[in-house]
Amino acid sequence: MRIAIVDESAARASVIQEGLLAMPDCEIFIVTQRRGLVARIEEISPDIVLMDLGNPSRDVLEALSSGAGPRRV
Repeated sequence: MRIAIVDESAARASVIQEGLLAMPDCEIFIVTQRRGLVARIEEISPDIVLMDLGNPSRDVLEALSSGAGPRRV
């Protein structure tokens, strides 16, 4: 399973990553930059995206999940 953690705080993302490292067969990607977010998510092609609900980039991911992008997230 591929998991993308989208958070501008690298420290907070690392805490989440630590909690997920025990999961078997899991690749974890941390994305801290809003710039190029859509391209990075498409490149990672995650099964799950975890992000702060207050993150303004959330709207971009909502557009992807509505079918606007090449793959539903």
